[in-house]
Amino acid sequence: MEGKATFILTDKYTKKPVKEITEHNLVTKALEKVIFPPPIARITMGSSNFSDIYFPACNKLLGGIVLLGNTLPEDENKFMLPPDVIPVGAAGKEYTGTNPYRGTFNISMSGPIENGYRLVWDFAPEKANGVIKCVGLTNYCFGNAAFLRSTEFDCCVSTCPVNMGQNLPAPLLTSIIGRYYGQSEGTRFYSLEYTPNTYKLTLYESEISDPRSIRVGDSVNDFKTAKIVSQKELEVPAMLLSGTSYSYCREDGCLYLLSYNYRYVSPNYNYTFSLMKVDAKTGTFLGMSNFNFTHDVGFGGFTSAVKDGKLFLAGSGIYATLFVIDIASGSIISQRYLTSSASYTMYELDGYIIGLEGTSSHYYKNYMEYADYPILHGSPTPETASDLVPAPYVLRQYYDNTRTNFYLMLRTDYLATINNLSTPIEKTDRHALQIRYELTY
Repeated sequence: MEGKATFILTDKYTKKPVKEITEHNLVTKALEKVIFPPPIARITMGSSNFSDIYFPACNKLLGGIVLLGNTLPEDENKFMLPPDVIPVGAAGKEYTGTNPYRGTFNISMSGPIENGYRLVWDFAPEKANGVIKCVGLTNYCFGNAAFLRSTEFDCCVSTCPVNMGQNLPAPLLTSIIGRYYGQSEGTRFYSLEYTPNTYKLTLYESEISDPRSIRVGDSVNDFKTAKIVSQKELEVPAMLLSGTSYSYCREDGCLYLLSYNYRYVSPNYNYTFSLMKVDAKTGTFLGMSNFNFTHDVGFGGFTSAVKDGKLFLAGSGIYATLFVIDIASGSIISQRYLTSSASYTMYELDGYIIGLEGTSSHYYKNYMEYADYPILHGSPTPETASDLVPAPYVLRQYYDNTRTNFYLMLRTDYLATINNLSTPIEKTDRHALQIRYELTY
């Protein structure tokens, strides 16, 4: 994608143009980061498809513009608006209000052009006055806000809540058959499906077209449902129950399924586990490990993840507990009480073990031994957040009087293009300004 902007400064009294310049711009990686979300987005699902709030890009992801009084580094990887910018103006949708920064979208002049799309905004004489040194395309939401925000969350778009149930996950832009467990290259999705109380398992590999091929004015109906590339059926030796948990281990490319049962012999619960290993690529059953332990607490269910030869096992219920178990020996390495009356979901994602529950999120980074690493409660530290949720995405907590939910949010104060003007434009209340932005492929 390439872009150029034409700036037309018109005298409000004579109605004649007094200045017209055309500038070309740098296209940043902002849109690529939006359509290829962070790993944690792969375990989330909203009530509507993500694509509905992103496309067509011409009036959503690229539907806003910002005018700045300072220049910015021309670096495609530096696409978030820095906090020390000098705001001059902004625009998103049509606007007739009194915000002195905000212009309005010109519907009649905007639309498809040969091999691209034109976006046009108008700034009346009383709007966006000052010296303009840089402009950039942004999300229409941030254009609408026109710099009137107090926190980074004020202009966020809620993509979806982080749901707890493993039968719910769905990736960005598309829907797939079965229960999602993996993704590669942003376009390949892996899922599984089984009927409870049977031994038969079906593995699916699905694919969508590369989202980077979406043009500015395109809808994305072709991306909403992934096409099945391969389908493999197999039988496993242990029964697959409704409570069977599953996890994908990136280290060995294997899918792990955990079934269990228990027997209560007062005062203890005797648990027996079967951990089945399947090659996720070929659908070949590779073996099963059996182990058991006794505990004085009855758990409502278990979820699990595998990393470094260890099974991370979260038992939910009144006394939710995290167990770390050596798979080879079946021995418990450590156990730790988590929180009361919680339901956990465990995942291995890009080198992290992530445990999600209704009252907080815990991130277990690069495990070698569980005791050597702290549990981070609540919002992630900046270091962790930058790894798990890179910009322009961010996690936010919402408390609804009974529990805290974590939502994956899209920050809209990104710059999809950066255009440092070769000659600054000085706009006063004597001038109207029109900006015509043309995007071509």
